[in-house]
Amino acid sequence: MNSLVREGMMVDEGKVDSTGGRKASAFGLNPGAAYFLGVEIRKGYMNISLMDFAKSIQHQQAHIPFQLENTAASFAAFIRGIKQFLSQHTISLNSIKHCEVAVSGRINQRTGQSFNTFNFLEGSLAQSIEQEISIPTNLENNARAMAWAKVNAGENQGEKNTLLLNLDHGI
Repeated sequence: MNSLVREGMMVDEGKVDSTGGRKASAFGLNPGAAYFLGVEIRKGYMNISLMDFAKSIQHQQAHIPFQLENTAASFAAFIRGIKQFLSQHTISLNSIKHCEVAVSGRINQRTGQSFNTFNFLEGSLAQSIEQEISIPTNLENNARAMAWAKVNAGENQGEKNTLLLNLDHGI
């Protein structure tokens, strides 16, 4: 714990009463120690969020105009949108530890390859994005990402069984 406090990942929150013996030390996450970027690619726009280490949304921009096409120009516009979002905030790129991109269609989560979106790129889509924005990047299917969010942080939090129907283009 001491090394995590020295590295700034955890904060010492002091002593708390215990049921016996000496008082226990309490530690918590340092919200500003790390940030995570989430990007959702939609057909006519993209959504981008920046979350801190304590799972609080720090910055969010929805419905950023973007026309999804399987072209180099569309990919370049997509990267410009992410870079513009990042340039609007004072958070250092070094403190953004990971980027997760949600995209529709078939993907290989292990390799970061999309079979539908920007599939003309050499290598995987995740690798191409990571090279452009200098943040480690993974891909996730958008419906799977929505279901995960509902179960882990949304109104279905803690439910044993959940069904998500993503009714959008390309059903």
